[in-house]
Amino acid sequence: MSASQPALFNVQEFTDDGITLVGGRLYTYAFGTTAQKVAYTDPEGTVPQTYTADGLGGQYIALNARGELPTPLYLGNGSYDISLKRSDGTTVWTRKADGVNNLTNTFIALLASFLGSSLIGWISSAIGSAFRTVQDKLRDQTSLFDFMSIEQINDVKAGTKAINVGESIQAAWDWCVPRGIALHVPAGVYRIDAPLIKLSSFSAPVMFGENGMFSVFDFSNIPAGASSCYIQGGSGRLLSANWCNIGFKGNGTQIAIEIDGQCGMTFSDCVFSDLSGGFLFNNKTAGSFGEYLIADSCEFKSSCLKPIEYRKSSGDASFHGSGLRDCLVNGATGYPVVTVGDGCFPYNSPLSLQLWPQGGPVILVQHNGTNPNVPAIFHGSITLEPSATKQVVLGQGPGNLLMDSTILSVNENWTLGTARLCEHITLASNGQLSLLRRPYTSSATPVVNGGGVNVDLTFNRNAGIKTGMLLHITARGANYRWSTLGIATMASGQGGANTFTKICDTVVFNTSGWGAPTYSLDANGFVVVTNASSGFSVTLDIAVSQLGYNIG
Repeated sequence: MSASQPALFNVQEFTDDGITLVGGRLYTYAFGTTAQKVAYTDPEGTVPQTYTADGLGGQYIALNARGELPTPLYLGNGSYDISLKRSDGTTVWTRKADGVNNLTNTFIALLASFLGSSLIGWISSAIGSAFRTVQDKLRDQTSLFDFMSIEQINDVKAGTKAINVGESIQAAWDWCVPRGIALHVPAGVYRIDAPLIKLSSFSAPVMFGENGMFSVFDFSNIPAGASSCYIQGGSGRLLSANWCNIGFKGNGTQIAIEIDGQCGMTFSDCVFSDLSGGFLFNNKTAGSFGEYLIADSCEFKSSCLKPIEYRKSSGDASFHGSGLRDCLVNGATGYPVVTVGDGCFPYNSPLSLQLWPQGGPVILVQHNGTNPNVPAIFHGSITLEPSATKQVVLGQGPGNLLMDSTILSVNENWTLGTARLCEHITLASNGQLSLLRRPYTSSATPVVNGGGVNVDLTFNRNAGIKTGMLLHITARGANYRWSTLGIATMASGQGGANTFTKICDTVVFNTSGWGAPTYSLDANGFVVVTNASSGFSVTLDIAVSQLGYNIG
């Protein structure tokens, strides 16, 4: 606090006869009352005057023999009544008094209160701008810090994680979400001890941080297996809600974000680490579906074991347009980047990423679907950085996995697995699927007389139409190499009449004496090689290019 001297006060007091007022008493009251209000001897307002009891319940400052106050008189904030009395208690005069800095001090105190920003004006330098208060201007942006105590804010800024701020963040969600207010996430580490929850509505939180490495939600104290942020739809309305520049961190056992049937959310430039899962797109609530849920330009550390999972329980199968776009994935050994649960139908779903395996082999998509008529259909550009000990398998599992994707790899240490690279994918209204399979190669070894290679030709077939493929087949063995170019035609329907017609032999090396192989297609569309020579055993490589429909 600060204090100041009154504007009008006699340094020395006298009687009516002009004699020094000996034994005079000076009373200091709150203005308009006879309640004592303390005055001070210093401008800081820290040392009170020395008061003497008058025996009648009052307190006074005694004047000395010269009729003077023994110390300087400083008044605190607010108005006083100063009353000068004789030694017998009779009043000489009573005057209102204010410190010369009282108005300034009062205004400063008011500025320091919660009303302060409403007292200051603001106007933009732009032509045509309107006058506003600073308070109104500052309320254009809402911060998580607006819902926290000073102690919580200091803990977040220091990154010490000594204080749980989850309840404050939940309060911010509860206030901002129904009002469409975006939340700023200042730099710091936010300790969150319980899941953040947004229940069913056609709205969702919008949050933006400083940087995914510096504005970090830490869920380490949330129970294992729990979803740290649970967002429940409102299905069927695109929200255009965005979270950006936020980091999500656990202790290796939590899922960062679960979305149950909300549509139209994008998560940009976020960082995920020390989690069992990054995103769980989970159509859990009856009738719900989660569509156009995009992780865009996010980074998944290898400690985030499963970046994205599609799951269906009581909701619908659809995950239209939901996936990864331009993300960096540091693949965890033995874990899939994408997991598609049984009954889930991601289609027109983006899958664009840079995949960098860490430590060992990585699976791109694990498709656990059991119904071949419910495929997973992804599109995008995929760049790979595998190695001999860190191989990438594009697809694994029983589900039908179709990818309209461009694959760029720094080496050959990747395989299709169960994935099928396609284009012109069309899912007809009657449920039939048609597509054009991109050229690919399939190999098998050893293959002996009457053996064959599963080149997955059945998936080159357009339902109800005869399909043609160009096959370049190479049989390689000891002192033997025979390459054959031919056309395979496949009738519609499983088990149809399939044929292989040789065009020419392109490479012949026959020191082994085994002679020319003969090829055919069995009823299931597998390539079968016939060569009755003793000891015939080869590696069979078959490059497949689809020619089109209605062949032959």
